[in-house]
Amino acid sequence: MKARLPSALRVNTSHPSVTKSLARLSREALLSLALDWLDEYAIQNSIPYLLPKRDEEDEDMDDLYPPCRSVNELRQLYVNMRQLKGSKRDVVSRITEGDWRHGLTLFQLAMADFAYLDEHQTSQRWSSYQILPLQPPTRSTDEEDEEVLKVDKESLRVPRFHPATFLQQLQDQILPDVKAHYHFHRTANLPVLLLRIFVVHFGVNDSNALQAKNSGQEEASFDGSKTSRNLWALLDKRGSGRTNASGGGWNIYVNEKEQKNPIDSILTLPSSSKNDSKGRKREWPLNQAQQEDKRAKVVAEARFGGSSTMDDGRGVERVEVVLQDTFPQQDLTGDLEDDVDGRSGDDPRRRSKVDTVLLQAQSTLDDEAADATASSTWAPPIKIAFTGSHVFAGIRQLVEAGIVDGERMPGWMTGEEGVTMGVVRHGRIRGFKGSGL
Repeated sequence: MKARLPSALRVNTSHPSVTKSLARLSREALLSLALDWLDEYAIQNSIPYLLPKRDEEDEDMDDLYPPCRSVNELRQLYVNMRQLKGSKRDVVSRITEGDWRHGLTLFQLAMADFAYLDEHQTSQRWSSYQILPLQPPTRSTDEEDEEVLKVDKESLRVPRFHPATFLQQLQDQILPDVKAHYHFHRTANLPVLLLRIFVVHFGVNDSNALQAKNSGQEEASFDGSKTSRNLWALLDKRGSGRTNASGGGWNIYVNEKEQKNPIDSILTLPSSSKNDSKGRKREWPLNQAQQEDKRAKVVAEARFGGSSTMDDGRGVERVEVVLQDTFPQQDLTGDLEDDVDGRSGDDPRRRSKVDTVLLQAQSTLDDEAADATASSTWAPPIKIAFTGSHVFAGIRQLVEAGIVDGERMPGWMTGEEGVTMGVVRHGRIRGFKGSGL
């Protein structure tokens, strides 16, 4: 394919990219990475430096890292290094100055980057976009006017991606003078296929580089983005599974193995009286504080279900909500009338003074009622932002501690609405530009 660098292309071990890729890995990760390079499926793109057969007798004894005679011998060497103690620097020196002294391939560098990603899953910032189908363009007589395609909300077409086809179409859009290396990687614990693109600088200033504009005839559009360092949280809220619209207490319906029915009337009953008669001691009644703590935990379990726990690995770092609801106002007119009527049996002199003040206040409210539209729609500018390693798990802990009222708490605070950036209007939350997350 055009503009594609081969995976077997070697990079000198003294290059900064090689040093940086290996230095940030732990010793155990480096040993596992070296064994992966020596695996049967990867050995073609990561051939090590071995001792030639003709030079077996003339082996250099001054070599700090004598080369092995076969791949199996080298593989066994790294297996034995796992059982021995040592520093990470020794493993890096063994790789760069010994077994791969002639350089690391682009394939090996890609595997090193993904090994670091597996070891530090929150090291990168990920973004997700929603793919929306567009309406077909209409035939316009004026070709100079560019038609703005609208989103087809009634379309039932689901876009499908094939990795090889997607990569081929992507390379067709890249200029021939841009050299890049492409590598697909499927993680062991994440249901996602990752594509790594390593672009080599070709010496052209960005200000002088040519720009390629699209023609506006694309069939799909990207709308709404969700950015997070936690890839698990991104897949949980924007992945292809059933967790996209099952936040909060609705997550009990995600697992098909549980087979829970929302209209099932069978409740979990306490232990039978037979178990109570087997010498079980009588429990002391709970005081008011203990009852409130127990009720708060039950409410948190009902609102959040099995989601939003600190150890679930699906933490959302930031939630921003803007409140645009009108400020609640009391009907002071009705209260004043009730007060006037209720004081009819009081002393006439005292009643006249109080009634005079109340009637003056009521007349003032009647004068201000002319501008009822502005007063009834007044809303203070309120923006709520939650930040942390796991926002919804923190809110759940506040509910369990009784700090937040779990019964009156809105649904978007549990994550069931699937919105981390939105606007609350008329008691309902709406994602930013309709994007939800």
